[in-house]
Amino acid sequence: MKRLTLVAAIVGFMALVAASYAEVQSVRLSGELRLRGYWTDHMTALGHPGYYGDSDTFIAQRTRVSVEWDLTDHVLVVATMQAQGVWGTSAAGNGFYANGVKGNYNAQHADTVEMVEAYVRFSELFWTPLNLQIGRQGLNFGNGLIFSNNDKAYRFDAARVTWDELAAKGYAVDFVIGKLAQMTGGSTLSNYSNADLPGPGTLNTNRDGDIFFANLRWEPQNIKHLKDLEFYVGYMSNPIVADEESATGNPTLEQSRSYVWLFGVRGDVEVLKNWKVWGEFAFETGESNANYPSNYALDTDLNGWLLDVGTSYTFENMKWKPVIWAGFTLATGSNETNGNVSNRTFRPWFDYQNRGGIALSPVLSNIQILALGVKATPSDKCDVWATAYRYFQDKVSDDVAGNPYADIGGVQAIPNATHKDLGWEVDLGAGYNYSKDVKASLIFGMFVPGTAYDTFSGGIKTWTAKDAYLLRGEIEVKF
Repeated sequence: MKRLTLVAAIVGFMALVAASYAEVQSVRLSGELRLRGYWTDHMTALGHPGYYGDSDTFIAQRTRVSVEWDLTDHVLVVATMQAQGVWGTSAAGNGFYANGVKGNYNAQHADTVEMVEAYVRFSELFWTPLNLQIGRQGLNFGNGLIFSNNDKAYRFDAARVTWDELAAKGYAVDFVIGKLAQMTGGSTLSNYSNADLPGPGTLNTNRDGDIFFANLRWEPQNIKHLKDLEFYVGYMSNPIVADEESATGNPTLEQSRSYVWLFGVRGDVEVLKNWKVWGEFAFETGESNANYPSNYALDTDLNGWLLDVGTSYTFENMKWKPVIWAGFTLATGSNETNGNVSNRTFRPWFDYQNRGGIALSPVLSNIQILALGVKATPSDKCDVWATAYRYFQDKVSDDVAGNPYADIGGVQAIPNATHKDLGWEVDLGAGYNYSKDVKASLIFGMFVPGTAYDTFSGGIKTWTAKDAYLLRGEIEVKF
């Protein structure tokens, strides 16, 4: 059934493209095919006996087809469909025995097909300096600590307004209004996953997930070393509602109306021609019942914060033009008391694996990350790199450090809540541009867990966490 749905969706999509030729000035068709092969070992639980070997090999595939229509009067329409899945999950196999039945692998039909982009962009809206992009779209600001659409993973149903009048003077102003979740119906918190259709029903007590965000970017023309400076403010009514309920089974008023305010500043400085420094600071306040990733107790009077600083230097006079860089990232956390987390933990917004290594894939919450890396370019078609990371919890906790939403998910082992040392990681990588539109890469990551993942009894270590490994090969073709 899913295969028929996929075929029907693609046929309908291409029919829409063909029909559009007679109505628009120009149409551009583009796409992307990405293959990623993985080998992993101990990535889930660092060798805990309950997870057996915890090793796997698989190939993931993502296919995207995008159409852009240039209409008259500064109007652009973009629609993108995406199909992704893992090899062997699109159809059942034939020819061998499985579970005593010939020709049956018991394979699952798990491929997904989605409309990941569908928006219209109005330039110089009503002959003003305002541009409006409305519909399903990706959002990325600054270095991606708050909003990151890296790897084309996140998309938003939103309206984005850009004010271009001051662009000639180096200013860019963005306003975003978006819908994260439509919450309706139900008198208990657990009903958020089975919300009814929108409407004024008598049980329509849960709050929608909405977001408002404003970003001001300045690229000064008369300041020698300052390259850019950004200020932002955001408001999010929390779309994640806890499964935890009060003793009566009903949500409290605060739980159904949680919200977070965010304020931040970031900038880039060019100290010398080849020496760059960057920094970003963000602060949260409000009330939240989404203490990602492991506890959902209601937190009031939030005061979590995030700091990211770094520097890089390029040796342009050397043969391979190596670049060395170092960085430090801190996302605050809090001590747990009677199972409840106090109000200092930073809640990440929409970051996507933009700090830390490929193996741990840390979420930016209750963590400190020290990083040191080098990158070289042996030729116009090839580059190589190596990066080392050191991880600590900001506060001792059993919060899971790996981000389950990044790529295949990071390490999901549960820390012991008695030690801060999460461990260290080394990543090695190489990339090759086969042609303008075909790229290949190979990345190896090794995560060595610290004492935060070991088991202790009476102060004596009774079990030692095992190292985690990940090898990822990738081929990406754009057309």
